[in-house]
Amino acid sequence: MKKTIVIVSIALWGVVALAAIGLIIASALGHNLSIGGENWMLNFGGGNVDMLREERISLDGTRQISVNVSYQDIQVRITDGGEAVIRHFDYDTAPPCNIGNSGGTVSVNTPNRVIINLFSFNFSNSPRLEIELPRAYAESVSFITTSGSVKTEGDANWGNTTLQSTSGSVRAEGALTCGDLTAKSTSGSVHLNQNVSGATVRVTSTSGSVRIHESLTGTTVHISSTSGSVHVDGAVQCDELTLKSTSGSVHTAGCTVTGGARLNTTSGSIHTAAVRAKEITAESMSGGLDMGILDAEGLIHLKSTSGSVKAEAVRSPEHYIRSASGGIDIRELTGKGDVRSNSGRVKTNY
Repeated sequence: MKKTIVIVSIALWGVVALAAIGLIIASALGHNLSIGGENWMLNFGGGNVDMLREERISLDGTRQISVNVSYQDIQVRITDGGEAVIRHFDYDTAPPCNIGNSGGTVSVNTPNRVIINLFSFNFSNSPRLEIELPRAYAESVSFITTSGSVKTEGDANWGNTTLQSTSGSVRAEGALTCGDLTAKSTSGSVHLNQNVSGATVRVTSTSGSVRIHESLTGTTVHISSTSGSVHVDGAVQCDELTLKSTSGSVHTAGCTVTGGARLNTTSGSIHTAAVRAKEITAESMSGGLDMGILDAEGLIHLKSTSGSVKAEAVRSPEHYIRSASGGIDIRELTGKGDVRSNSGRVKTNY
């Protein structure tokens, strides 16, 4: 009996091994086999990614472009043309995307499916939507993917703009001039690599870094990361500014704010070259403050629970500067207020 079980087991494992070898060979040759249902698909191979649909759409009379896909990347290329071009590349077993055009809205979507790839050699030719969009499209655009990345290439001048991924990165390789701008990733980084200008600008990542490499202009600006650093490398001009990280550092080159400027991190340091605002608040629970030159019409509030507080200049009518566990070092301090360290040296105006 035991001998029979052993023989059957060897035979079964032999079949499994042959099937695996066959699937690996099929994947390497660009063939795809899949099983699945409405909401999921298991790919053995994942080799074939072909263009399933191409559509050219006139934008006359449209007020909104809305793209919402499942596992596909979204790649947006800016053109000088007057129409939108949509190309869907996907596994040969996947259905083509749905494209609607009614009531002034162009909508593009794919079924919400979970994809699992086994024995895949398909590293560069991923499922995606390639979208060509005019540079000066003054209406609203929304590009959302569940488990892919979002990337724009080229300078754009659009209306209200949303770039969003649940499980992937968001990148803009050209300048963005928008109405309201939302750039968001739940589990990935958000990098805007050229100048950004909008009314309300909200850039957030739950689990990844946020970085803006050039200048940032807006009315209300909110940049935050729950688990990653926040970097704004260029100049910031806005009416209200919030830079926040729960677990990571906050860096900014220089800010001019007509209202309040708020810089906050729970676990990380805060670095800035210069901030000019009506009021300035910078707080770190576990990290130091290195603040450069600060100018405010009202209160400047600097606080570190576990770290030092440093600044080249703190110029304001009123200030509150506190370090619970670290020194305070301010080269130039004006106005009246409270400067105190519970465990460290205080040095000002030297």
